[in-house]
This record gives sequence, structure tokens and C-alpha cells, in this order.
Amino acid sequence: MNMRIILFTLFISGCLILNGSCNESNDKMRKNTTISKNENSDSLTKNEFFAIAKEMKQAMDRHTTMTINEIITMVRIYNTLYLANIANDRENADFILNYRNQFEKSYLKEICKQLECSFGKGMTIYSKKYDLYVGIGSEFRSKDFFTIIN
Repeated sequence: MNMRIILFTLFISGCLILNGSCNESNDKMRKNTTISKNENSDSLTKNEFFAIAKEMKQAMDRHTTMTINEIITMVRIYNTLYLANIANDRENADFILNYRNQFEKSYLKEICKQLECSFGKGMTIYSKKYDLYVGIGSEFRSKDFFTIIN
């Protein structure tokens, strides 16, 4: 099974658990979420990407304990916001700034510990265990961020 499918599935499961028991309304919500519609792809529309990013930001705001797969999703969102052209998006500029600031100030140190990161050339942050760059350094590896399509 594709690792990305597992990642998105675990993320949705975590969100549902955080929001309460998995009752009928949560099942309906899951069927309509952006994430479940795009489990098979790393290519997302701008709206789909921001829906996922906003769900993760809500989990960050609640100081939710994250699984490794959720942390990887959080990093990939951060990398996308950091590197993609959408970082110049005026409509979402406040969200982008808030996500990046919260990630850097409240989560980066713990993420590096959880993912067993080290510093590489040019001060890149890299997790050999999960083959994942955090921030600068990931711009040449599409697996470290989401691809935004129109």
C-alpha cells in the first residue's frame, strides 16, 4: 500500500478521534473532507491544499499530540508553504504566516527530535530515518511537499 495513502488515512483517523467519537456525523464529515478525496495523490488544487493545511493548523492550535505520520504531513505542509508559489498568495497570506510561525516557534524543535533529524550541508534539516527534509533543502525533492495544481 502506498505510504501516502496510509499517511492521509492516519491523519483523517486522528482528526476524527480528536473531534470525538466516530459517530454518524463524523462519518459524513470524513466522506466530505478534502483529504479523503485526495488520498491517492500528492497533487492538490490550491483549495484542497489549504483545506488540509487548515485542518492541521487546528490540531496544532489544540496542541494535539501528533503521530509520526501526522508530523510528516505537518512538515510537508510547512515545506509547501515555504517553497511553493502560493506563499505569495494574498488571500491566504495571514494563514501562511501564522502556520509557519507556529510551526517554527512551537513545533520545530520537537519535530526534529521525533523524526531524529540532523543538520546537513547548508544547514538543511534532514531525517534520514524518514528520508524527509524540513524547510530549506527540500525544494528539489517533490516527496517533501505537496504539488499545487490549478
